[in-house]
Amino acid sequence: MKFNKNEYIIEVLSLIAAPRKVKKRIKEDLNQRIDEAMDDDVYYDVYLNMGEPSELAEEFNSNLENDENYYGVSFGLSRNTKTHEYKSKKTIFGLPLIHINVGGAYLNKTAKGIIAIGDISIGILSIGGVSFGIVSIGGIGIGLLSLAGVAIGGLALGGVAIG
Repeated sequence: MKFNKNEYIIEVLSLIAAPRKVKKRIKEDLNQRIDEAMDDDVYYDVYLNMGEPSELAEEFNSNLENDENYYGVSFGLSRNTKTHEYKSKKTIFGLPLIHINVGGAYLNKTAKGIIAIGDISIGILSIGGVSFGIVSIGGIGIGLLSLAGVAIGGLALGGVAIG
């Protein structure tokens, strides 16, 4: 697969489970590494040598998990941190009927659909950590009917509720 530098780096960063500050440092390092390799030999395929973005991201995730001084940041990651996405083929008003998109630690994923389930969800029926919808269920919920830890809506039920 042929990449340009920015596409490659963006793809790698999207698969790394790390805080924004760490991703920024990784981005700077990748830019420098690719530039140096291309300066040495313009015909050298640096992307072939570095591997697929998923392979490089897996290497970064492993290093971040195993070495608490890697990039000077210590934070816990599970070896089983996986993302999952499902979109139904059926659409209504251009939105999928069902969209499930979850990412786990530091990979907050957004789900948009009639029925949306995700770290951040937007839909008619919305279930997620942060949810926006007519019926909203989650940690923070904003909607006409909201059931959440922090609920804002016409009918709001929760630990902190504004309705």
